[in-house]
Amino acid sequence: MNSSISNDFEQQSVVRNLDFLLRTEELQVVLIASDYAKEPLTETVLYLAKQLQAIYQRRFLVLDFGDLYKNSDSSYQNINELEVIKDNAETNISKLKIYIEECRKHYDQVFIIPHIKLNREETTLPSLDYDGAILLRTKKSSNPTSKKVITNKILDAQIKIKAILDIGV
Repeated sequence: MNSSISNDFEQQSVVRNLDFLLRTEELQVVLIASDYAKEPLTETVLYLAKQLQAIYQRRFLVLDFGDLYKNSDSSYQNINELEVIKDNAETNISKLKIYIEECRKHYDQVFIIPHIKLNREETTLPSLDYDGAILLRTKKSSNPTSKKVITNKILDAQIKIKAILDIGV
């Protein structure tokens, strides 16, 4: 089988399975995270959102707590550019929660991307009401001996992990 055809099939399968999960588990506000800062988290989440939007006509907002990502897509919003939250989003948690509740009314899904710091121990997860979490795994983070610092933070915050997606990078 041609590798590009195989890769397309695998990507379509991930999108199809993700759509099924989102519908059957009624996941609207979803934390999507990876265990390492240099993994292609934002790019992967934007790709998945665009595919779900194109194929299933879902309305998405990708809310990024990380560094500003250059993207002209209207479904992407960096937290640092929100007028509603003038200062640090983490200090304005009540305003942020109100904003997320408004987003629930206007979007089928809101994907939240946390800021994964190079020193992962310093990473904090936004204190929001999540319907669940999805973890992205690369070859590095799939290694059984790799530290799962962010995964443990998600579990400690009692956010239910609904899926682990192997993105194979």
